[in-house]
This record gives sequence, C-alpha cells and structure tokens, in this order.
Amino acid sequence: MTNAAIAEKPVSTLNPITVEVIGSAFASTVEEMGEALVRASYSTNIKERRDCSTALFDAAGYMLCQAEHIPMHLGSFIGFIPYILDHVDAGSLAPGDVFIGNDAYEGGGTHLPDIVLAEPIFHEGKLTAWAINTAHHSDFADRGHAHIYQEGLRIPPVRLYRKGILQEDIQKLFLLNCQVPHERMSDLRAQMAANRLGVTRFKELCEKYSTDTVLAAGRELMDYAERKMRSGIASIPDGTYRFSDLFDAESLRE
Repeated sequence: MTNAAIAEKPVSTLNPITVEVIGSAFASTVEEMGEALVRASYSTNIKERRDCSTALFDAAGYMLCQAEHIPMHLGSFIGFIPYILDHVDAGSLAPGDVFIGNDAYEGGGTHLPDIVLAEPIFHEGKLTAWAINTAHHSDFADRGHAHIYQEGLRIPPVRLYRKGILQEDIQKLFLLNCQVPHERMSDLRAQMAANRLGVTRFKELCEKYSTDTVLAAGRELMDYAERKMRSGIASIPDGTYRFSDLFDAESLRE
C-alpha cells in the first residue's frame, strides 16, 4: 500500500496518539479562531484588550475545547448550545445558521455586553459540532447596577442568519441599541469570520480522520477531563472550607 493510500485510509479505532493529535487540532483551531477575531475586529476593546473567547462544541452541546484568551470566560459558553437545542427544532437547523445572544438567564451568557455568536457545523449532511465565540461590545451597555435591564438589551439565542441569509430585522434591532453602530457591525463581522474559520477547520478534520473518529476522540477527551477533575477533587481533604471577601458598594453609588 502506498503512503498516499495509507494517509487516505480512515482511522477505524482510537488510540492515545490519535486522541492527542485530534485534541491538539481542536486547541489550535480555537486559538486560530481567536486570532482571526482579534485581527479582524475594529474596536479597541477586542483588538487591543483581546476581550473575546472562542470554542468548539459537539453536536449535543458539550464543550470540546475553548481558547484561553480571558480566564473569566472559561466555561462561559456551556449554557448557550443547550439552550438552542432545547428551544429550536433540531430538524430546522441548517448550514449557514448563526445564533446571536447575550443573556445570562436565557442562554447562559456572562453579561449583556458579551455578544455570543454560534454556528452549527454540518459534515456530509449531519450536524456534527458547533463553532462559537463571544466578544465584548463595549458600548452595548449602561453601567447601572440596580437590575439587569440597566445593562442593555437582553437577547436570548436567536437566529441572526438563516441558511446564510442575514436576518436584517434582528441586526437592525441590535444596532439600534448601540451608541457606535458602525463599530458594532465591524466587530460582528469579525465574529462571523472567526466562526466560519472554525467550521472550515473542523470539517477538514472530519475529512482527514472521518467524522466518527473525530467525534469519538472528542468524547474520549471529555472522559479524560472528567477523570482528572474527579481525581483532583478526591485529593482535597475532607472538611469545611470557608472564604469571605469585601465588596465596596459605596463607589458604585457615586
């Protein structure tokens, strides 16, 4: 068998090397998505402060990998895809769909200026994964703290694109609630570009290793992460642990 034939032959069984290679590909993909988002963005908050994050999820809404751009964003996506899957008919999802959202209570966002875009990844006609990112749109908020409605417009995950077609009414609603709409538009386009890069890279992995192998490697990586977490928790001595801190509320009232 030639080297070319061996390279084209799909991997039928998993082994630690294959899992590690695919896991590294996940990591490099989300990092590349993040760099694309930063480089293509318009606002200082994203381009200079890098206040953004990128990730890949499997079809069921479990995280495969998230880039380590902002520590406070780690795990911040975990409610977004499950919300979509709970509220949208899975049969209606199609290539080119893009969901936008920001609400902490309806979709698991962090705070309202962090706008999330998520795009389903289809390979050979089947939903296989999701590309997702968030970026802090710095003018999409007031700074009141009495209640969440002072922060800005609450957006549950809704389609911004349907089969690749922009839903202009949704975009207009979003931009109308911004102080610098042309900047927000440019940052949204950067987020779109980042997700489309993630879609491309994930589909390339599926072509190279087969979809079944890539998804199986993802499950193995999640199992490995669970084993490490359980081992870490088991190493903590039994007991009661307490912590207290102070919050200076006076400065917020001024």
